[in-house]
Amino acid sequence: MIWILGGPGWDEMKTTLLVACVTSGLTFVPEVHACSCPMPQSAASALQAANAAFAGWVLGLEIIPGTGKDPTRYRALVYVTHQWKGPTRQRFEVWTNRGDAACGMSFELMDFVLVYATREKGKHRYWTSWCDRSHKVGKYDDFTILRSQAKILAQPPSF
Repeated sequence: MIWILGGPGWDEMKTTLLVACVTSGLTFVPEVHACSCPMPQSAASALQAANAAFAGWVLGLEIIPGTGKDPTRYRALVYVTHQWKGPTRQRFEVWTNRGDAACGMSFELMDFVLVYATREKGKHRYWTSWCDRSHKVGKYDDFTILRSQAKILAQPPSF
């Protein structure tokens, strides 16, 4: 059967398509974050604001339980392949709050990530968040834009 927009059978076809999309998982929901920070509008502005900027593979994750008013946090170990700013390290430890409400990054093992990080005052600890524009490579085009300016530190690790 062929359906014509607004023609006979159109209402049944719309219902069939809606049910098919919902049951197959083809729903289109925009990305939403519970935090309210303004993310930098471009790769250049994120790079300028960061104390360290690098791309690499997430090789380790540690969940640090929250205490009192401190939220639960992640400490991620990133095997750095590309660097733009900050100390030159083959392995870079970066911290983030855990969860969207705290604007934390959702690091996952073996993800290739681009990290814009800020050094914690008085410590050698670097923090990142969704608000810094850090993300899994491929989500935005930052890596493609910045790649030619990167210092190559290593080839991807063999897994």
